[in-house]
Amino acid sequence: MVYYCKYCNSVLGQIEANPSELDHLGFWILTPEERADIISVNEVLHTAYVKTVCEYCETALRDNPQLFLAHTPLQ
Repeated sequence: MVYYCKYCNSVLGQIEANPSELDHLGFWILTPEERADIISVNEVLHTAYVKTVCEYCETALRDNPQLFLAHTPLQ
């Protein structure tokens, strides 16, 4: 499972887990819509990709809220 920033695409971390283990990691709490937005699965590679926000992008967006108006605010 690979965690990456949805704004700058930096890989933030990786854990050994199969996509079938998502519920064991707490993702069961998400609605189906949230899961579809946050998690993508590559069945061939048996890898799940989880969108999150890195500290740099979080700070940049908090300090410059006008960046939310851009199509790709931090790329």
